[in-house]
Amino acid sequence: MATPAPSAPSFDTNALELETLQLLPCGCVTSVRRVRPWEYLFVSIEAKGPHCILAPHRLGRVVQIGNRFDLEDEQDDNVAR
Repeated sequence: MATPAPSAPSFDTNALELETLQLLPCGCVTSVRRVRPWEYLFVSIEAKGPHCILAPHRLGRVVQIGNRFDLEDEQDDNVAR
């Protein structure tokens, strides 16, 4: 008797919504995506710059998670420095 293969958990492809793509000075590209329905944002590395020497910049690496206000406040702090 054949055993049915386990099915992968279903994932709602509409749960992730692309907000923006941003080019970093090192040439890497990050994406900012919204996770629905919780309204959280996460930033990940989408492309490695051809001359980037920063080890933490790895494809698919999530570099930041938070809600919109947390991320905006942190960006404002970085600009002020």
